[in-house]
Amino acid sequence: MKKFSKIVCIIAGIMLGAGIILAFIGFALGAKSSVYLDFKNGIRLAPQNEPFVYENYELENISEIYIDVSNAKLDIQPSVNGKFGICINYNNFTETPSVSTDNNRINVHETAQTKIGIFNIISLWTIFSSENTITLYIPVSDSTVLTSFIFHTSNGSVQTDTPLKTESLDIKTSNGSINMSRLSVSKSTLLKTSNGAIICDGAFSGITEFKTSNGRIEVSGTISDTFNLKTSNGSITVNADKPQSSYSLYADTSNGPIKINGDKVSDDYSRISSSQNSITAKTSNGSINFNFQN
Repeated sequence: MKKFSKIVCIIAGIMLGAGIILAFIGFALGAKSSVYLDFKNGIRLAPQNEPFVYENYELENISEIYIDVSNAKLDIQPSVNGKFGICINYNNFTETPSVSTDNNRINVHETAQTKIGIFNIISLWTIFSSENTITLYIPVSDSTVLTSFIFHTSNGSVQTDTPLKTESLDIKTSNGSINMSRLSVSKSTLLKTSNGAIICDGAFSGITEFKTSNGRIEVSGTISDTFNLKTSNGSITVNADKPQSSYSLYADTSNGPIKINGDKVSDDYSRISSSQNSITAKTSNGSINFNFQN
């Protein structure tokens, strides 16, 4: 009986291997289906989603932007017609996002995924396929101030040098850098990634937090109120347009120097100021550099 079971297992393994090889060849030749591991229904064959494209460049009176997706990068461009706009291009195997632009809000949301495309992970087609991209077009005007700007993604970078003014800014990604310049945030800022650098400049007030596990943090501009920066592996650089006396400072690193305007201080540095402004910087592996105006 044991011998029979062993033979059955061997045959099943050979058939599964042959199926994987044939499916892989099919994808390379342009097949429009994929094998999925569905957590509810087991292994099944499902059709490949066609590329998804959404465009709207005539949006007015937008005060909130909320985007919660799985695998997409964000690009922000200046509007050419004085109105808000959004362009979504999805090319990879993924759930189709839902888009709404009602109630002065741009809302992009993906339904929770319950399946993993097995061959999508291992196929060269997926590895070299073009990215999913969300492009926002924002009017460049002193009067254009958002109430909130939220962008959450699992795998994707965020990059822009378009002026962005908002009361609240919340950017989270697991794998990708965050590179944003000409920001103006008045109440709260959270920029977070697991694997990637955070590089920003602008004006930050209220409570500001920059967090990354693997990557450097660099920030320049007007820094007010509470400012926290933390990374596990990477350097931290702060270039503030105020003198050192304007801040209470807290800095801690395990491996690397701490410098203020080029002068080295202790590896666990603190300085209390009467000002309401504070900067806290922590890293496990990397230097910390504060540069202030004289």
